[in-house]
Amino acid sequence: MSKITDDILSSVDIVDVISRHVQLKRSGSNFSGCCPFHHEKTPSFMVSPQKQIFKCFGCGKGGNVFTFVQEFEKIDFWDAVKELAKEARIDMTKYDIDTKKMDHYADGKEKMKRIHKLAQEFFVQELEKNPDAKTYLKEKRKLSDEDIQTFGL
Repeated sequence: MSKITDDILSSVDIVDVISRHVQLKRSGSNFSGCCPFHHEKTPSFMVSPQKQIFKCFGCGKGGNVFTFVQEFEKIDFWDAVKELAKEARIDMTKYDIDTKKMDHYADGKEKMKRIHKLAQEFFVQELEKNPDAKTYLKEKRKLSDEDIQTFGL
């Protein structure tokens, strides 16, 4: 996998990728802007074209172009690789990548999401059957009915 990631890193510019989503201004040898990962008025998000990395000094997020795409698009590493390879017009078929293994990983991740959703629904139903538990959440934990519903407790 490292050959394709190296080729992508040498083909895409982190400033170009990030500037499609964040308004950046030159700040010395770097670029700065407001962080896309948290609300702020004073820019604390820095991008280094020389190092090809980003760092937010407000929330602490940082990394390379893969990390940015993962965080911003809310996708996993493999999907970020595919997206950036497509953007860089890199033919992934010329690399020795076990795509079946990667697709299997993605399928497993989807299964896990469905399992978590089923478990959450089960516990919501069980809470409705247990008035003592609901009283505990309201009186001891100071949660409102709206909080309980919003967070799926």
